Amino acid sequence: SGFGDYYRVANAPGEWCDYEGTADYAFDGMHKCGEARSYSPVTPLNEESAQFVIKQARANEEEYECKHGGQGGPPCKFGMSELACMAPLGTEFLLSVNPDQGGTDHTTHYVYKPNFSLEPGNGPYTINFIGQGV
Repeated sequence: SGFGDYYRVANAPGEWCDYEGTADYAFDGMHKCGEARSYSPVTPLNEESAQFVIKQARANEEEYECKHGGQGGPPCKFGMSELACMAPLGTEFLLSVNPDQGGTDHTTHYVYKPNFSLEPGNGPYTINFIGQGV
C-alpha cells in the first residue's frame, strides 16, 4: 500500500449479523451488516501485509435510544470497529483485493487527497508517523 491508500474491510457474509453478545454484555446485532468500511493501513511499505490501527467506535446511546451491553435498556448494535476489537483470533474478514485511492471527484474520501505539493522545494510540512515495534 502507498500514500493515500485505504482498504475496505467487511465481516464475512452471514457471520456476526445477528450476534447478540453474551449474558454479561448484550447486542442487538450488527449495524450495517455486510457493508464494507474503509481503513487506512499503517503497514511499513516494505512488508507484504496490511495492518490497521482501528479505534473502537460505539453507538451513540441517545441517538439510537439504546444502552451499551443492554444494561438498563435495549442493547445497542455494534459496528465494524467494535467487531474488530472483540472478534476472536482467527475470525475471517473480507479485505479488498486492491487498495483504493481517494481524492477523485466521485469519492467521499477527500481526507486522503494530498493538500500539499510533492514537488521539490515546497514545504516545510509536518509529517506524523505511527511507530510500530517501538
